[in-house]
Amino acid sequence: MLDAFEEFDALWRSDWGLSANEAIVITLLWESGIASVSDAARRTGLSSGGITALVDRLIRDGYVARQDDAGDRRRTLLRLTKEGVRTRAALDDVLIETAGRVDLGPASEAFQALTTVFRERSERVRENLGARAADTGDVAPL
Repeated sequence: MLDAFEEFDALWRSDWGLSANEAIVITLLWESGIASVSDAARRTGLSSGGITALVDRLIRDGYVARQDDAGDRRRTLLRLTKEGVRTRAALDDVLIETAGRVDLGPASEAFQALTTVFRERSERVRENLGARAADTGDVAPL
């Protein structure tokens, strides 16, 4: 099932000419509405230079827009454009339509439980890495 989803993900991204990290940033903005460039860098694991180049491509292609943070002039925020919303909504439409055609029965509950456990565990790992980085002054890879 994971292989099938990864194949679908690659095809969807290919249709819109998106890299995996670009799709991650679009999904981050879809879920949160707005995010800082540093949030996007953490989510993708990219360096400052890498996330800047990625954001520049997303802006050039019309998916994302930058805006100043009214509360902190040093921060730049990102949000989806209408094209970004349309693109991500199209993915949701396909996923919802596909999910409605597949009856996973009891397996569905097991997958949901696993997803919850994986998310909780990932957050704990990130928090521990962040605490260690703060103690040593190093940047933790996420």
